[in-house]
Amino acid sequence: GQGWSVGVRNPLEGEVRIGNLRLIDRALATSGSGTQFFLHEGRRYGHILDPRTGWSAHGLSSVTVVASKAMTADAWATALFVLGPGKARDIASAREDLAVVLVEPHTPPATTSTVWIETDLRSRVTIVDAILKTHTIRYF
Repeated sequence: GQGWSVGVRNPLEGEVRIGNLRLIDRALATSGSGTQFFLHEGRRYGHILDPRTGWSAHGLSSVTVVASKAMTADAWATALFVLGPGKARDIASAREDLAVVLVEPHTPPATTSTVWIETDLRSRVTIVDAILKTHTIRYF
């Protein structure tokens, strides 16, 4: 029928959702640093490491990938998280087998985080109105 309605969580605000995504015959996986992290001297260190540096990956708060198989979605979610927002958008745009939602934290002077939604998902994502106060929605 209409598929499953899956909540896409705001990675930094617990149970708050960014929106809902409708899934039909697809799998979804999210990678992020919203729950497994520690703070040290004012800096946040997540559990996903960048193998190029050995340090925590940074640049994104979460990556949600929709793919035909859960294993594929999970692998790409982590890989795109490590690559960061620009490279993640480039790769996602070039691959027809993936659809992606990226959450990029704000960096001063900006006061809102950015949610990047791949155009292929536009008709299947419903944004929660309250999130528009703290996030800018962009499509790519």
